[in-house]
Amino acid sequence: MLTLERFVYSFDKNNPPIAHAADGDIVRFITQDCFGNHIKTEADHEDNLDFTHTNPATGPLYIDGAETGDVLAVDILDIQVADQGVMMTLKGYGALWPTCEVRTKIIPIKDGYAHFNDVVWPIAPMIGVIGTAPDGEPVPSGYSFNGGGNMDSRLIKKGATVYFPVRVPGALLAMGDIHATMGDGEVCETGIEIPGEILVRVRIIRNFKLNWLVTETEDFWFVNTNGRTCDIAIRRGYEELQRLVMNAYGWDATDVAFYLSAQENCMGQTKTRYKDFIMQYLTAMDPNQVITTEQVARYVAGRLLQETVMVKKAVNVNMARLEKEGQIMRLTKGVYCRKVKTAFGYYTPDKETLFCKHLLRNENEVIGYETGLSELNRIGLISQMPKKRCIATNLHKKRIPKGMQIEIRKPPIMVNADNFRYLQILDVIRELDMAPVDMAKPVDVVRAVAQEFALETDQLILMARKYYGQKTLVRTIDIMLEGNYEAARG
Repeated sequence: MLTLERFVYSFDKNNPPIAHAADGDIVRFITQDCFGNHIKTEADHEDNLDFTHTNPATGPLYIDGAETGDVLAVDILDIQVADQGVMMTLKGYGALWPTCEVRTKIIPIKDGYAHFNDVVWPIAPMIGVIGTAPDGEPVPSGYSFNGGGNMDSRLIKKGATVYFPVRVPGALLAMGDIHATMGDGEVCETGIEIPGEILVRVRIIRNFKLNWLVTETEDFWFVNTNGRTCDIAIRRGYEELQRLVMNAYGWDATDVAFYLSAQENCMGQTKTRYKDFIMQYLTAMDPNQVITTEQVARYVAGRLLQETVMVKKAVNVNMARLEKEGQIMRLTKGVYCRKVKTAFGYYTPDKETLFCKHLLRNENEVIGYETGLSELNRIGLISQMPKKRCIATNLHKKRIPKGMQIEIRKPPIMVNADNFRYLQILDVIRELDMAPVDMAKPVDVVRAVAQEFALETDQLILMARKYYGQKTLVRTIDIMLEGNYEAARG
């Protein structure tokens, strides 16, 4: 793996690259703290520093093939930190400087926690300085600009992806200034400044315009801007975000303004990593459970506080991609199951069994029931195993996947949890004369099944009258009221 240790103090198109990487390469950056590792003890203060040599950025790295007009995507794969960091007051800097004295504090890091006086808290390593070279004048690494720099963004941490505009060939990526933790605003002008190692993957996105860099987290896109005032920086962020959403969704400027204004986050919920939400849903599902794109879309929409129809297209696209990647298996249009990786390869449930489950249940809702010869065989009225499994379902218009031995029937009425047992037994009664029944007293079996499921005789007769033919009605009355059905059948 390529490892970089040399550093620069500015983002400059004339900085000679210290290494080259290809599209998709993983690279390790060894970084110093923002003070160049010069603060060793609590006796060291800012008088020990040369402020022209602070915020060193390891690099620059030349990415082969990155050209002006491209975007460089940097996936932050991991951040490791040293066993101690430092905080320091700087004369005249920070919102609370008037109340403070000159002081340096060493913060031990043990087992993933920062130890401060008599309290501890978990560290959350983030990258303070990261960027690509501008095409104009150099920018000192202690400043921010529209290609990155000293942004001190808590969002740029493990798991994030940062997208940089490429303004010079090779992009010239550099980074440093890790914080073990940092509060928003850095009220004393430092977080826990610490040396460390950053593991990244670099990727090139061809011919995509970015005016400012963008950070992608698990749930949001953030545009990173700066300005002479906070208002200017925020406006620049809104304008860039508006432009990006217009391009992505084809909406006009006004609709995007409505959308951003309606979202809970001031920077807008412009794009969610649908794949991540989908995988959250899939991994929580039993592998023997059918998964429909409708179910997944409802879940994703719930996470985004959007209407299901708004996310359906993106869900369909991502489900198709997951199928190509081999993570799920398609049963039929809009119906999938999850593959499970084991020591012996991928476990995939029986497709036919799963498709039958899909016809019988929609999540926890009953939408179908077994009928025909397969139901007669199940309850013991016929011993012959039918060639096809027969199911009456609300999804009767579904196309049966090629090769599956399944027959789909339209039920007399919409099936639900309250009526499916009644419909099932009425179907059995209707088919008694036509089926190759080889039980001596099939009526006893039918009556026993009705009793097993506590079916009410009056309700059974009423449903036979409303939804079945005259012959089925008469047979139902005869059987349930213990008439001489056997003699009539003979």
